[in-house]
Amino acid sequence: MSEPVATETADLVGSTARIATWNVWGNFGPWRDRYAMIEAVLRDANPDVICLQEAWRDDGYDAAEVLAASLGYDQAATIEWFEPLKLASGTAILSRWKIAKREDLRLPPEDRGSGAVFQFAELAGPRGVLQVFNAMLDWRPDLSHVRQRQVERLCAWIRERRVRGASIVLCGDFNAPPDSDEIRMLTGKSRPPAPGLVFYDAWDAIRPDERGFTWSGTNAYAKASPRSDCRIDYIFSAWGSPAGRGQPTACGLLGADADRIGSDHFGVWADLRY
Repeated sequence: MSEPVATETADLVGSTARIATWNVWGNFGPWRDRYAMIEAVLRDANPDVICLQEAWRDDGYDAAEVLAASLGYDQAATIEWFEPLKLASGTAILSRWKIAKREDLRLPPEDRGSGAVFQFAELAGPRGVLQVFNAMLDWRPDLSHVRQRQVERLCAWIRERRVRGASIVLCGDFNAPPDSDEIRMLTGKSRPPAPGLVFYDAWDAIRPDERGFTWSGTNAYAKASPRSDCRIDYIFSAWGSPAGRGQPTACGLLGADADRIGSDHFGVWADLRY
């Protein structure tokens, strides 16, 4: 795990929640060895909440269930059948705190693209309600316009479920770099799709001078891909909560060391005021 960079101000909430997000690459490659590594890395990182993407399930194995049971977490998963891959895969939220509410958002065909999945869990955390949204956007580089529509629907969905006083976290594989239109919509660098809903990008807030690639040619599982190195996996938290709740204080990569790689993506962790 990368060394943390932290900030602290006496007037702000001093306690934090550690959040992790990781695209775990379905059942591709040597998946049994990979999932053992993913479990080990997550255990060492000790997050309070984990968001997984490409978590797969079949009659003999359920990635989210296995990881949650091993780590001792509650879990909720949104799994869909992807016909081109002949694979049941989706998103999962794992939490050391009880999941009090869970939902998913089913997009209409014109906005779903090649496989967007959106998931929501409301957690009964020890310092108030924590609302966690987990997203997997369309992957194709030529479909930014589709991802922008997906972000619009996602933000409207979040705004409808927002509870006064709750901390809001949005994680996932957005398949878009920080300067893309779809990410700028989330971070307030262009017009937000839902009035009053703007997010911190944890990596940019804490490590603005570091690239933080989560898709990288240094990863043996990704080096054959035509995609350039980029940061496409994010931990966002809603801006503007009282006492700085949601403000990032530290962040780093997961599974990025040569002997700790568990997926074709590197994961991200962040500590958020909570």
